[in-house]
Amino acid sequence: MRLSGKALLAVGAASALMLLTPSLASAAYYGSETDYVTNPTPADVDQYWAASQITGAHVYFTALGDWFKVYDTEKDGYSAVVEWRDVDGTRKGACVNKLGGGSSGACNKNFPEGHEIQFRAALYNNGNFVRSASSWSHNYA
Repeated sequence: MRLSGKALLAVGAASALMLLTPSLASAAYYGSETDYVTNPTPADVDQYWAASQITGAHVYFTALGDWFKVYDTEKDGYSAVVEWRDVDGTRKGACVNKLGGGSSGACNKNFPEGHEIQFRAALYNNGNFVRSASSWSHNYA
């Protein structure tokens, strides 16, 4: 099958246009470290858990083992997330509970001892930010 010069020009122009068209950026959670919860969560025996809550998400952090717990408290289609940042370092990230409403799970991190860790509860829809607690809670690793 032979194509005319006009047909080849049209095909070439369409190909070039497709290469120049930016693709949609993929959604991302807070920071550069994203972890997904696992079950079971660590026990609450003799340890302090700092908390942050919004409707739909309750999150907790303990310095004993550097654990985050993430509870999805609503069947709203959103993922419950803890957004966190190491104030004394450069790390930022998210621990995501995609297990559905009424579920809980935990993420285990390894922060340098004595670093201040700030965190807050948030909701995401397929990696897109929905809302978060207005203030950051904190504890020390």
